[in-house]
Amino acid sequence: LALLVATTVSLVTTRLGGLQVTEVESALLADELEERWQGAERRSLGAVEDYGPERMTMLGSRLLDDSETLTWGITVGSEPEIWAAVEDDAGDALARIAREPSELTAAMWLRTLWRGGVSAFMIAWIAFWGGVILINRAVDRLDQAQAAILDSARRDPLTGLLNRQGFELLVGSRAASNQPGWLFIIDIYRFRELNDAAGPEQGDAVLVELANRIRGLLNDGAVASRIGADVFGLWRSDIDTDDQAHQFGLELHEALSAPYSLAGARVSRRLHIGMCPCVASDAEGIGISRAETAMRSARERQVPVMRWTDDLADWQRDAVELMAALEDAIAQQALDVYYQPVRDLKSGQWVSMEALVRWKHPERGFISPGVFIPMAETHGLIKPITAFVLEHAATTLHHLHQRGCTSCTVAVNLAALSLVDVELPERISDIVRACGIDASSMHLEITETSTFGDTDASMATLTRLSELGFSIHLDDFG
Repeated sequence: LALLVATTVSLVTTRLGGLQVTEVESALLADELEERWQGAERRSLGAVEDYGPERMTMLGSRLLDDSETLTWGITVGSEPEIWAAVEDDAGDALARIAREPSELTAAMWLRTLWRGGVSAFMIAWIAFWGGVILINRAVDRLDQAQAAILDSARRDPLTGLLNRQGFELLVGSRAASNQPGWLFIIDIYRFRELNDAAGPEQGDAVLVELANRIRGLLNDGAVASRIGADVFGLWRSDIDTDDQAHQFGLELHEALSAPYSLAGARVSRRLHIGMCPCVASDAEGIGISRAETAMRSARERQVPVMRWTDDLADWQRDAVELMAALEDAIAQQALDVYYQPVRDLKSGQWVSMEALVRWKHPERGFISPGVFIPMAETHGLIKPITAFVLEHAATTLHHLHQRGCTSCTVAVNLAALSLVDVELPERISDIVRACGIDASSMHLEITETSTFGDTDASMATLTRLSELGFSIHLDDFG
């Protein structure tokens, strides 16, 4: 379109400009031709008279440049000797034009079109290459903007690492190019509760610090990502054997488990790492999925590093089914609380009892607390279980007091994860108050490793419970 417009404008401009200029040229050439016509030989005059001086002057002024040679050629008309003196091939053309006025008219238009065409061509050429340059610049800027948008869409805004989409694309492309490697999936144990207790800003600070530690462990060809709220991924191509992968997994666990800064305090985080080899024959995304399964297995079994094996596929299906059944049992209050009595050997009287939660699966029978309690902690179900056991124990103790066993107390185990719940002390206080029992009659038992993760948060919870009158006991000592 630009080329067409430029050509049209140039032709029109040149044509109009040529007509305006030739009017001036006509007056100048008329005088010169008139003088030459009056002084020319008679035979030349006869040739000129055949056309007429006025017509020759008008046509010549429109067609020819005002050079001496061409003007003289028009004036003398049919003189062969003079035509032969005309320089270049224009002499033959001018001789024909002098004899055929139609050729003169055609030449006039050809000249006009030639001049306009040259001008149009030059303008179009400049416009074309200018347009090419502008278009290239626009395309470059568009490509840069598109690349920035794609990169932003594939990166985690908090840590700057690749997100899950970007990580899956990268791993898939390297697997497709037959570049083997190892995948490591890293889970921050109990991070959700830490984030709720300390606040999202402090939780984000822990995530950023962990991401920076991962960057410090990257070598050439390694890529890190944040594929979930508290889950990170790592891909390395320089690991050849299972032993090397396991050794790196342990080093990774040690580096990332070191204490983190949280509101001026140092907080330790327990991590679980799943690893899996990634080869070209794997389907898209299968390597990441397997590494995630290995990570969940490590978390359930409370081990630092776990490698994917085919047996874990059956374990994963079983874990999913068991988790769904546990959620249903909690919603339907199908868990049971058993009480282990404590008697005074001298008097034979009950002095205390310990509340123990049990789950009887409708098909599998009793499920060990060592199995379903870690599952509940991992999937955020420990809070409703703890609340259920506390309410059941407080209600049972209230009934015993009404029957005359006023000195009896009850002990309830608190999961380690409960100690980072800042609302726990007030919630327990509300339960015992609603049941009409004294806080001192409820003993809260924790394991010796319960406070190892978040020391400051755990100590704050224990201090508040003590202030409310609850008795704290350490279980499993030694």
